[in-house]
Amino acid sequence: MVQKILVASLSQSKPMLLESVYTDGILVMGDAITLKPSRDSLIAEMIPRLINRRARGFKVLVDEVSGDFCRMSGASKVRLNDQHFDDRPVLSVALDRYQELRRLKSIITPQSGTGFDIPASLIDTTSNAKGETVYNINWAEITASHVLTILSVYATLYNRPGSADYISQVTATMAIPEPRKAGGDWLTEHQNGKEKPKPTLAGKTIDEDTIIL
Repeated sequence: MVQKILVASLSQSKPMLLESVYTDGILVMGDAITLKPSRDSLIAEMIPRLINRRARGFKVLVDEVSGDFCRMSGASKVRLNDQHFDDRPVLSVALDRYQELRRLKSIITPQSGTGFDIPASLIDTTSNAKGETVYNINWAEITASHVLTILSVYATLYNRPGSADYISQVTATMAIPEPRKAGGDWLTEHQNGKEKPKPTLAGKTIDEDTIIL
């Protein structure tokens, strides 16, 4: 399955967007586009592109504070400190995925420009009580290029809330209760058990000289 992806970073000083394709387990990131940092320019230049890509089946994720541009375009607002559907931070899920793609040599960063790789100096890792990796990021050093990479990687796992794929993804992680055995419900069974007469020894012959009345 081919996933077409567009991500935009508006929370850094330099607004940028980038398109990617994820197919056969490989993420290929295109060249980033730097946008003019003014509201009017973003509305004129970016919103039509977001709307167009959504209509063409792209996953469109935007990192912004207010959510204004997402409301105008129908894009999905995703912040790095949001929670993934499994309650882990988006940042942790994305960096786990990034490390996996790097190990498998399955991510191709933009051919032009630098700064799209996530350096080890940017993150510090620890483990929580569950043994899961916890990423502490140096927010002072993160750039729009880093955010584009993180969002592009995250998009390979992301499904829009409410979509059929999202519902399938969430329900797949839920425990399926065992079906109740055929028969009456527990209350009826409990009441029936209470109403059953207790066994007695009346009429029982103990021996030829003893019969309980």
